[in-house]
Amino acid sequence: MAYIDVHSHILPGVDDGARSINESLQLISKLKKQGVTRILATPHFYASVCSLEDTVKKAQESYADLKMFLTNADPQIKIGYEVHYFKNISKIDDIEKLTIDGTRFLLLELAHMPSLEPAAEDIISLVLDRHITPILAHIERFALLPGFDRITETIKDGFSIGQINASAFSLNRKSKKIALGLIKEGYGQIIASDTHSVNSRPPEFDNAFKIIGKKLGEDTVKKIMAENNILSEKIFKR
Repeated sequence: MAYIDVHSHILPGVDDGARSINESLQLISKLKKQGVTRILATPHFYASVCSLEDTVKKAQESYADLKMFLTNADPQIKIGYEVHYFKNISKIDDIEKLTIDGTRFLLLELAHMPSLEPAAEDIISLVLDRHITPILAHIERFALLPGFDRITETIKDGFSIGQINASAFSLNRKSKKIALGLIKEGYGQIIASDTHSVNSRPPEFDNAFKIIGKKLGEDTVKKIMAENNILSEKIFKR
């Protein structure tokens, strides 16, 4: 099975992820050892901090530098962006430039807001008006915010895909409980690394799937793997 990591910060010197090409290569090696064969490099995009054009240019240049050190034995890599939610995101002209390698998928990070209801409306608009399906980054971080039930409705109704960080299962008891609950309810379909650093935020797939299997059963692990494989094929086999 071609397991895809849909959320990572492996590009060197772009954001708060890998600081150097050497660290990028170490992260890629760790992902490979944990069964990852395809990686989405998803640097942050904050519309209030950097322009879309500058973000894309920086990411492309960083990947070009990294690519010189990769071999055919390394996982396949495509570029996307972890787009921080802002109001009316579904209406910006060039949002296609932020999608995952020109596909109809967008990694979207929710914002800490008084209510997540506006974000839910934008998610639906992204699908209906722009034909773009959001993959919602580390939804376990937003599960206690007002309006999160509207976010889970978008997942249930097929307007979005819920992504949970592998590190959520080892962060603390609260995070682990929330993550397991979301998976059990069907809202956490994809597990991703969100890896940033070799030392402080390494990939933790092995531990995550061990805990999921123990608490929710191996059938749940198989289901997540199957969902991951379907998404992987849609992104890489175009």
